[in-house]
Amino acid sequence: MAAMPIPHQPRLYCEKGNKMNSAGLLLVEDSQSTSMLYEIWLSVLGVPMTLVEDGAQALDWLENNTPSVVLLDLHLPDMAGLDILRSIRQRGLQCEVIVITADNSQRLAVQAMEEGAQDFLVKPVDADRLRVSVRNALRARKLESIASNLAATVNAPPPPGFIGSSIQMQSLYHTLRLIAHSDAPVFISGESGTGKELCASAIHQYGPRRNKPLVALNCAAIPSELVESQLFGHIKGAFTGAVASRTGLTEQAHGGTLFLDEVTELSLEVQSKLLRFLQTGEITPVGTSISKHLNCRIVCATNLDIRKRVEKGLFREDLFYRLHVVPLLIPPLRERGGDIVEIATALLLQFSTVEGKRFKGLSESARQLLQAYSWPGNVRELENTLRHAVVMHNGDWLEAAHIVLPKSRSVALSDQAPVDEQAAGILPLWQVERDAIARALAHCQGNVAQAAALLEVAPSTLYRRMQAKNA
Repeated sequence: MAAMPIPHQPRLYCEKGNKMNSAGLLLVEDSQSTSMLYEIWLSVLGVPMTLVEDGAQALDWLENNTPSVVLLDLHLPDMAGLDILRSIRQRGLQCEVIVITADNSQRLAVQAMEEGAQDFLVKPVDADRLRVSVRNALRARKLESIASNLAATVNAPPPPGFIGSSIQMQSLYHTLRLIAHSDAPVFISGESGTGKELCASAIHQYGPRRNKPLVALNCAAIPSELVESQLFGHIKGAFTGAVASRTGLTEQAHGGTLFLDEVTELSLEVQSKLLRFLQTGEITPVGTSISKHLNCRIVCATNLDIRKRVEKGLFREDLFYRLHVVPLLIPPLRERGGDIVEIATALLLQFSTVEGKRFKGLSESARQLLQAYSWPGNVRELENTLRHAVVMHNGDWLEAAHIVLPKSRSVALSDQAPVDEQAAGILPLWQVERDAIARALAHCQGNVAQAAALLEVAPSTLYRRMQAKNA
């Protein structure tokens, strides 16, 4: 007999070969009256349900579908329910199984649980007990799905050029892979030195345009009167000094990706022409009226608050909405915990090789010093600091004494002010607080939230204290 359609929920079905992952319930029950009763009881959960009457129908349906939960009667007319349970596990189907039987046997219950059942119900089943069991199974499936996705994200290797395994960066790597396959404009925000150009490169390399050019323009590095020519090109004689025609960067990036760094520095006039290009896909080189149709993905970046620029009239609102389709925020180095030491170690070994030194790693004092510093210049500042230390010193291990940091910004223990010997060892309150923060951060490997918990203050409070001491 065919599977019963459900009156108030659409029956989930697909032909063989068309795999469909559903978030619903599969009820395997040979009694139609019992099936209808269960359906009524569970309708309040708002989850689609499919009803089948025997094992053959169940296995056939499971060939093309993966429900969230299976309600499985162990005594079916054509086979044992345990055989279906074993088949589900052998196929590796990601679903929870609740077994239901009229046989109140402890041995059978234990066997079902050993085979992978999530719960065991004995007929006659109470309505509330059934709903609680299904709710729990749905929640368990959701949590396992989240955990599985998180594990896949955490275990994914970083894009080329990136170093760091913190949760913040794992999330960033995952996002980069997701957005790479779209053609939507990406707007990267982050402090100077966090790696915005690396992100643009990763988006390009992970996407379908990887075999086409990645062309970059630093909008802040070129005089405003020349930016239009750089972007859209010009013909010979278009302006004074145009001794030859020039192909614009948009045309050079045709089929690939155009990365506009510090895009907020574009003049309003150039912004208008960039908006037209985004709307029409056409450019008009300076000095001519002939348009060219181009296709390139736009990735922008800035270290400024673009919304404030829009509010002040310095950036066109319509262009903002055209560019700010997929926003991407890069976390500053100070919020990346143990990544600081991980990056510093990699840089130390790299620079040691380049400079012909023998450094093997960081001493514990150097680790604490690096993690206690706020790194306003982010990875770029860390890179410069390590390069200077390697050039200026020798040894097997890089010590804290080898590392030069701006004293006004360091909260490291090694940067303590001299203690007045006549003050009986009493330190100024600001120094006690500074040292407590440094010790907590070092103990928690730079994790601000954990350090705040140790100090019994809110993370926001700790951030403010750190900024005050680093100003």
